[in-house]
Amino acid sequence: MESMRKILLSTVTLCLLTVSFTRAVAQEDSEAAQVKALDPKLTEAYKQRKFDLLASLLDDDFVITFEDGNVFGKTGYISFSAASTNHVDVADMTDVKVRMHGNTAILTGVYHEKS
Repeated sequence: MESMRKILLSTVTLCLLTVSFTRAVAQEDSEAAQVKALDPKLTEAYKQRKFDLLASLLDDDFVITFEDGNVFGKTGYISFSAASTNHVDVADMTDVKVRMHGNTAILTGVYHEKS
């Protein structure tokens, strides 16, 4: 009888852990989907030079690294983008993947721009 209780307790504990893990993964997937849905809006705001919208979509802790190694925070990126020498004809991002680390989202993908 004692061994049945231990087995039952172990099974219930495992089920509770599985449910908690499944909920956490589902929540993370949902948050990743929300972030991923914002990416085209961000790209379009950049392309259309809507810097107020761009600023509202970026967190104050936003960081971007360009292919040449330049790194910009939110203010630097918006200033760089707003330069009169920058005119974007095409901007799109494909193969976007979102990785969540706590409340931080890391987006990676293939970016194509013609300017």
